[in-house]
Amino acid sequence: MLKISAEVISDFTEDGYLLVPSVFYPEEMAVCKKEAKLLVESKTGPSGVFVWMCDSIPQLFETISCDPRIVSILQRLIGPRVEFLSAKPVFKSSRISFASPWHQDQAYWGGSTKYSSWIALEDATLENGCLRVIPGSHRKTRDHALVKDIIGFTNRVSDDELNEEMILDVTMKCGDILIFHDRLLHSSYPNQSGH
Repeated sequence: MLKISAEVISDFTEDGYLLVPSVFYPEEMAVCKKEAKLLVESKTGPSGVFVWMCDSIPQLFETISCDPRIVSILQRLIGPRVEFLSAKPVFKSSRISFASPWHQDQAYWGGSTKYSSWIALEDATLENGCLRVIPGSHRKTRDHALVKDIIGFTNRVSDDELNEEMILDVTMKCGDILIFHDRLLHSSYPNQSGH
């Protein structure tokens, strides 16, 4: 089991996110990527983001989401009761290369606080569209503009609203996990890798 120190928990509380390296093995992620790719390639959509997908490949998502390695991390961060809500594959390719706009996930699902566990099925780089976060931004709710376009991120925070806040690019290696609060402001780069 991975050790999560009191200092790491304090940083998570302060910053609203935690990057945990090497939780899963590349071989495990290759199986997940293959299954997720089959799933998303059978769907259509300009953004490459597919929500509420856990029923589509239940064994895959249940295996990963209930794995003791991730459960033990979440229990240290948020307490003993961990409930799985949804699986959301994000797929970027040479055809689907979108950049997600700045947003807080809570603007989409409301209710009590929820945490995302973003698992890198392959390396996430600046070139292929890694996430960007604003540390500490989870401490307040932001106004989101309602935008209708083909990409599908209808709730967005304008770049003009960021006011020189510190933006951190979150590059990840295959098997890393990024756990973040649903009010953490985040976006992603477009995929410019051609893959």
